[in-house]
Amino acid sequence: MDKKYLSRKNIILLIVVLTILISYQITAYSYEVEVRRAFLDEQDNIISNSSYCSIDSSLMSRLDLEVGQKVKIRIGDKSALYTIVQARDEDGDILRMGLSGRKRVGESDPFSGYLTKVEEVKVEKALYSLDLHEIADNSNYAAIDSNLMESLDLAVGKEIIVRARGEEDESARYTIVETLDEGENIIRLGLSGRRRLNQSDPFIAYISSSNQNYHKEDVLENFRKVEGSGIPGDGYHQQKNLKLR
Repeated sequence: MDKKYLSRKNIILLIVVLTILISYQITAYSYEVEVRRAFLDEQDNIISNSSYCSIDSSLMSRLDLEVGQKVKIRIGDKSALYTIVQARDEDGDILRMGLSGRKRVGESDPFSGYLTKVEEVKVEKALYSLDLHEIADNSNYAAIDSNLMESLDLAVGKEIIVRARGEEDESARYTIVETLDEGENIIRLGLSGRRRLNQSDPFIAYISSSNQNYHKEDVLENFRKVEGSGIPGDGYHQQKNLKLR
């Protein structure tokens, strides 16, 4: 076979792999995690609150997460929001919650799911005076603050998932069609768009991107090899003989 052809093919393959890895490093807002049982002896607050969770500290650092922030966990077509109340040194990309927390996504036993970064926002009206006619007239369209869009690695044409605060288990998807320099975390929806979440007036909500999922087996191992780092959790003390729930 033509060596020149093989060389060109390898170069194209390398470019594709590097593009995926760079994209992963920068935008891993939807990330595969292992959801495990909370420790009975150490995490009573998590067990007793269905919206609380703990997350591996290394994973929190990589995804720029903090205690007190909310994340979305999804398995299949079910998802729910959880508040991070503890960072733990786990032996891998592990998130822990109680039985009531797992049941919010239809699971009783530990499972593999996807974690997505979430931001709290103000949902304001799409005003004609801001030249947002297209959004005001379409229930599926949204405008978003430019800095917020950057923090979630979004772009015009991408989808966001919006959940009204207090109604975290209900969500709707909107397509970004406009960016605005709001100076704070604001998205704008028309009246018909707000009514999709049973809201008429402006309200507080949580939004997340609907980026594709990243699989550790397909991407992360290659990324770690390129970076020359070890698997997250290497050297962490394995905790044994702890009761789980």
